[in-house]
Amino acid sequence: MLQKDMRTLSIIILHVLLSIHFLFAQKTTKTECKGMLSGVVIDAQSKTPLAGVTIYLKGTNKGVITDAKGRFQIPDLCKGEHICICRMIGYEQTEFVIHHYHNHAHHDKKLALKHDNHLLEEILVEGKKIETATQAKSSLSGDALDKSSGKNLGESLKSLTGVNTLQTGHSISKPVIHGVHSNRVLVLNNGIRQEGQQWGAEHAPEIDPFVATQLSVVKGAAGVRYGADAIGGVVIVEPPRLRQRPGIGGALNLVGVSNGRQGIMSGMLEGQVIEGLSWRLQGTYKQSGNVHTPDYHLSNTGLREVNFSGAVGYTKERFGIEIFHSRFDTELGIFEAAHTGNRADLKRAISSPQPLVIKDFSYDIIQPKQRVSHHLLKAKAFWLLDKVGKIEIQYGLQSNARAEFDHSRRGKSTAALSLNLNTHTLDLVFNHNAVGHWKGSLGLTGMYQTNVFTGQMFIPNFNTTTAGAFVIERYVRENFEFEAGIRYDQRSLTTYIRPTSNDPVENKTLNFNNFSGTLGVIFRFNDYLSLRSNLGTAWRPPAVNELYSAGLHHGSASFELGNANLQTEQSYKWINTLTYEKNGLNIELSGYYNQIQNYIYLAPSAPWSTLTIRGEFPIYQYLQTNAVIMGIDAALEYDITSSLTFRSKASVVRGRDRSFDNPLILMPADNITNTLTYQLPKVGKLKKVFFSLSGRHVAEQRLLPQNREPFEGDTPSQNIGEDQLTYEELINAPAGYSVWGFQTGFTLPFHRQSLKISLSIDNMLNAAYRDYLNRFRFFADDLGRSFTLRLKYTF
Repeated sequence: MLQKDMRTLSIIILHVLLSIHFLFAQKTTKTECKGMLSGVVIDAQSKTPLAGVTIYLKGTNKGVITDAKGRFQIPDLCKGEHICICRMIGYEQTEFVIHHYHNHAHHDKKLALKHDNHLLEEILVEGKKIETATQAKSSLSGDALDKSSGKNLGESLKSLTGVNTLQTGHSISKPVIHGVHSNRVLVLNNGIRQEGQQWGAEHAPEIDPFVATQLSVVKGAAGVRYGADAIGGVVIVEPPRLRQRPGIGGALNLVGVSNGRQGIMSGMLEGQVIEGLSWRLQGTYKQSGNVHTPDYHLSNTGLREVNFSGAVGYTKERFGIEIFHSRFDTELGIFEAAHTGNRADLKRAISSPQPLVIKDFSYDIIQPKQRVSHHLLKAKAFWLLDKVGKIEIQYGLQSNARAEFDHSRRGKSTAALSLNLNTHTLDLVFNHNAVGHWKGSLGLTGMYQTNVFTGQMFIPNFNTTTAGAFVIERYVRENFEFEAGIRYDQRSLTTYIRPTSNDPVENKTLNFNNFSGTLGVIFRFNDYLSLRSNLGTAWRPPAVNELYSAGLHHGSASFELGNANLQTEQSYKWINTLTYEKNGLNIELSGYYNQIQNYIYLAPSAPWSTLTIRGEFPIYQYLQTNAVIMGIDAALEYDITSSLTFRSKASVVRGRDRSFDNPLILMPADNITNTLTYQLPKVGKLKKVFFSLSGRHVAEQRLLPQNREPFEGDTPSQNIGEDQLTYEELINAPAGYSVWGFQTGFTLPFHRQSLKISLSIDNMLNAAYRDYLNRFRFFADDLGRSFTLRLKYTF
């Protein structure tokens, strides 16, 4: 088994190395660089020097950090015009231009930074990985984000290295970071941890990607800053800063997709009433009908979505407050052929090359279906204290209503299952000013949740109370950074269960508590080569569905059984990232090792299927083991010429059940994506004209868990005869596949406005394939060829 893993990894590394060799053979020699830039950075108000300010040349990895006296020096400055960017937590990002056409020095530049009143904490530059922490972090913003507009959150993040998606059909996808997903990946929506019914594999985050100007992924265990559950990482959805200048502006996005005949319209309008007082309104409407594979339509796969958000903020030099509200509403059909009436039909549906139910295109959404509404209200304020630091307080209120409608109850307006979750969160954070080379933060967090169900019980009513405290400190020098943090969380879960209709309600309270920690370093060996290493530990108590689910889960078309004996998960993750950037060549190589004690997973359970009044469905049960998940991410970007760029990203993940020496279920298959882009800065009045060809290649997942029947809690199999469902049928993976895509577009600027137009073709060769991480792979192929036209008007 290990030999197969090493052979696959060797092929991928060889592919990348051959690409580098081919590209290096065509690279021209660059002009000699002998210039020098030096100066000092000060606080614009106090005029005192600022230590730990990051200064770098935009579009390169050449940069430095100011010393204890605020001074900096950037050698080897090439001829031409350079944009220098200065950034530091708590201050506004500042840019200035250096015109360097002779090999002389630019000395004694004095740069003044103003305090940043922006309420968001993360600062990233378009298309770059900014080392604001020792954990691996990637982002999608600017043109790259615009090129994915119209996709849901999971599909948008899929373009980042190390991120895959767990799908339930085409319209529901969740991010998978280094092999883990759902409750192990925390989603921050405008600074608030997203709390819906995220435990479900078919419960996608209730977030409109159009609200964001940047999507970021933290790939390490991030439990110290963000709390329990962030074992696998964090997805950060960041809206733009409220308008900082007088006037009104906005944007209009129009997207049309041929597959499903989908139409999307999203608009944003913002303005500043008086100095310091700004507002923003945003809304999105989306509708799609039945999508199609290369050979047939997928019945009942349409969706309708209506979203709205609004924000208002008032900021002065030392104080600011922001109020944000959003509403997400969607109704989506569940693939009709995934629901079968009896055991023989289920057996036929899984073994058939085509769905048992095939219908023509329609916008109608019939049962089974889901209807979800999510409200978010955020209030945040900050105060700047002279020579001390910054205090931030944030309150969040979320209301999540999920209704699942059953196939057998068509014609009835009452949902078979309704879940209503209300969440209150409160965060208090103090960021202290730099003390020598040290800077950091400490904070208190709290969360209270109530969940009430009506109709069929799948999970019980419950209340959850969580409280935590953390401290994070960073030591920053020019070529070295050290980060350490510790956090303590306490969680209490109280459930209300009625064993039978004749029994009284039983209350049961479970208490969980533990520490999280992080240690990390950044080594900058020179202007081109850096190494980040982070060792993090995080924990996660079992979720209520893992403990007590019992019954049919409509959205995933499965019968799920909880396990009340589950223990707390504990993760120890070590991740190392080596980055090289020079002369138009960018290489990033990451390796990680994640040991998870008491790893919880969902696996097929004997007798493999069960008959309910709503039909026959596969049986899955929550189990626990000690596991290891390890892997390698590789990314390469090379400028062959000033107009032609080659990009490649590859991912290899290995998950192992250490207790039984067995592969873990639902680990992403090995994959590599190559992209060749030709871009011209200007063609007549058009700017950023580009043509892009990409190919994604996914191997067959051959590392599948072997049946070790019986599992704990299994009932003896009563299935006999030709229609008996087997373990292998529920675990087998489809063949590997390759899909190709093409995209072209341009920007047309006029006055202070611009129009972006792009056309993309997904699955250009109309390949028929099935993806291992698609929960409906048993019943149908994935999507066929699709054309997407995108228009964005900014004013």
